[in-house]
Amino acid sequence: MNLFWILLIAGLVLVLILVYNDRVLMPQRAKKGVEKLLRQIREGKIKPRHFDKSIIFDEDGVVISDDKSGERSAHIIWSEVVRVIAYKRDLFNVDQICVFLSRSDETGMEVQEDLNNWTNFITSLPEHLPNCKRAESWLEDVTLPAFAANVTELYSRPNNLSQIKGAK
Repeated sequence: MNLFWILLIAGLVLVLILVYNDRVLMPQRAKKGVEKLLRQIREGKIKPRHFDKSIIFDEDGVVISDDKSGERSAHIIWSEVVRVIAYKRDLFNVDQICVFLSRSDETGMEVQEDLNNWTNFITSLPEHLPNCKRAESWLEDVTLPAFAANVTELYSRPNNLSQIKGAK
């Protein structure tokens, strides 16, 4: 048998091994890993990550608060909000989902996904801003594709002056 046929057969065997690894072994390992992680969470061995700042909101508005000092770094009143956009910030190896609550003068407040209470905040937006898109309808649009800004408007007040001007 000449060298060509030996290399060809060896290459085909290698391809078959790689395909088997990708299609069978890796999914089995991943499934076991996820099952172990979920079991540890259920048993209380793994606690959710806690960040240093939290989103605090009520019927009046939203505040970003430092959990250690109690200092409030940003705030906005719901009645001031004329527009809400969601987008992603590329942080080199990960993306950070953000929501910007804008006033009519285009100042506002940015809320990031790495703040405590993020999930409650984004799911509660429609309660505080009527006609705001629900998280399940926009979150995937913002997250995919990765590393793209994917700017998505979630809410715009009908009498928003920026709409009249034809602004963003």
